[in-house]
Amino acid sequence: MVSGRRESAARSHENRLPDVREDVRLTVMTSAVAKIKEQFANLSDNERLQLLLELWSTLSGENDVELTAEEKALLDQRLAEHEANPHDTIPAEEAIARLRGKDRT
Repeated sequence: MVSGRRESAARSHENRLPDVREDVRLTVMTSAVAKIKEQFANLSDNERLQLLLELWSTLSGENDVELTAEEKALLDQRLAEHEANPHDTIPAEEAIARLRGKDRT
């Protein structure tokens, strides 16, 4: 009878191990992510963009992103507008500043 209880307790313990391991893994991951986020905040905009692009390239084995038909049509439209008026542009820095509300011209 005691042996049966031990086996049952052992099986119960085994069933909980994956959850404990997962919790530990998530805690370690969360700690690592927190450290990265802290360091990320100290980077310049350009450095963050470079890191973002590097991370993005690691998300899949390919750098291709599947676009919907609507997204492809919008890109085609924007490209056609640019080709029709190639000098009707603003520098990226100005566009970013406008988006951030620093310059509302």
